[in-house]
Amino acid sequence: MELGHKAVTAPGIATQLWQALRHVASVSAVAEAEPSMAERLGYGDAPAIMIGTDRAGLVLRPWMRDAGFRMQSVGDLAATITRLCHCPDQASLAMVSIDGFGGIIETIEPLRQLRECAPHLPLIVMSAEVEGSDFSTERLALCDVTLKTPVGPAALRRALIDAKDNNAVWQARVRDLRQAH
Repeated sequence: MELGHKAVTAPGIATQLWQALRHVASVSAVAEAEPSMAERLGYGDAPAIMIGTDRAGLVLRPWMRDAGFRMQSVGDLAATITRLCHCPDQASLAMVSIDGFGGIIETIEPLRQLRECAPHLPLIVMSAEVEGSDFSTERLALCDVTLKTPVGPAALRRALIDAKDNNAVWQARVRDLRQAH
């Protein structure tokens, strides 16, 4: 009979253990989640704007969401640039897939216009026609990063990091030019 008595008290211990584990789990759930990549890089709460009419944006949308970005896709380059020039804080990042707009020759002026009116907006240009991705500061007059499509997750991650860093360089150059005049 004593064995039966021990069997009766065992669920009491198990119940106490289960309640303790549930308490730990509920405390852990209340703890703050790790910040997303977008938060860690300081992109802010505004959506990332994907401008383009081709499939490049469709592939990147889920990866961008996984990185913590709210996404907005638009197909009209001119109207979007006009809107961003009037309200530049509507976006935390602009990504332009230029192939659907005629390539680099047709988009140089709109990209330059966006850089001038919203220098603080990180800008990533994507194209299948470029020789390769460029994460340097060589093209700052037009964009912070150039990505050759199709884009993989590692290249996108690097582009998001370098676009933020390169944009800080661009902003400093714009400030210096404005102070010189």
